[in-house]
Amino acid sequence: YNTPGSSVDPNSKQNRTPWGLQSDGNVWGIDINRDFTWFVTPETRAMAELSTDWQPQTMLDLHCCPPVFFMTPTGPPDHPMWPKSNRKWANRSLDIAQKEFGKRGYSMSSGMDYAGITYLGHGITWGLLGPTISGQMFESIGGVPALRRSDGSVVTIKDGIERHIIGTRAVMKNLSENKQELLKDAYNLSINS
Repeated sequence: YNTPGSSVDPNSKQNRTPWGLQSDGNVWGIDINRDFTWFVTPETRAMAELSTDWQPQTMLDLHCCPPVFFMTPTGPPDHPMWPKSNRKWANRSLDIAQKEFGKRGYSMSSGMDYAGITYLGHGITWGLLGPTISGQMFESIGGVPALRRSDGSVVTIKDGIERHIIGTRAVMKNLSENKQELLKDAYNLSINS
């Protein structure tokens, strides 16, 4: 209720958002993660402007809330306009993350059975069509304080945070150890676009 600009009415949509439904909706119920076709929301317009101006070589898209943790790459098909380098970079980060998860006894998925980000309206797909050569996404467990999974195990927000840290470090390790190759891929994409 203390968020600047929020409504003082406790029954206002702003103060009764549907987060408990594990929705990606913003305060108006619009899923901004899928607004990269029409750019209806100020959030997506701001991200588009920043990305276009900045031209990052890679984007890291962190999510939460399913009962498992997974990273890109997701299953085929890749959009034909995506940079060919994207799957290479995602696979390398995934390999590093899987080793780190294995050391801790954590389970994860590559997301190969999930084709939810292959269409143009999804945030990471938009970035791959323009500014970036490598877009990587995490879906983290534990979007609510505690969630009981179908196998009876319980995951928490803390579990999700720990796994996001491991995944983020894996991506950063991959990119930092291969930065010249990353820059070469970015350069080749820019001169061939």
